[in-house]
Amino acid sequence: MENKFDALGNLIELGKVYGMSRNSNGHTTINIGKVINFTERGVTLQPLSSMSCIYSNKPEKNKWSTAKKISVLSTALFPVYEQDMKNLL
Repeated sequence: MENKFDALGNLIELGKVYGMSRNSNGHTTINIGKVINFTERGVTLQPLSSMSCIYSNKPEKNKWSTAKKISVLSTALFPVYEQDMKNLL
């Protein structure tokens, strides 16, 4: 399987933590997860945190998120650094 790169062009590493955000009609969802697998088209994350907000409001943690895995294109991911994790979990 070929190498996968994140949205910043960095090589994605198995076991490292990445984030992604999606917006639909002003509702933004942010997911933070650990890379647990590489797929043909992207990567699979084990979710660690999920947040959402409306427009530019401060994101709040989702209490109802139950996903055990998230599959996503690698270029939708951005790195999350350990020093930032305390604010996200």
